[in-house]
Amino acid sequence: WREDEVKNQLSAEEALRPAPKKDEQFFMVPKVVNHEN
Repeated sequence: WREDEVKNQLSAEEALRPAPKKDEQFFMVPKVVNHEN
């Protein structure tokens, strides 16, 4: 067991760069839950 260590981190821009769909700083994903009863 070891303590967590912060290492190199990606910026939001770098993390989102390969995303097929994005909105500012968020990944856009398809709706998967239907709330109809």
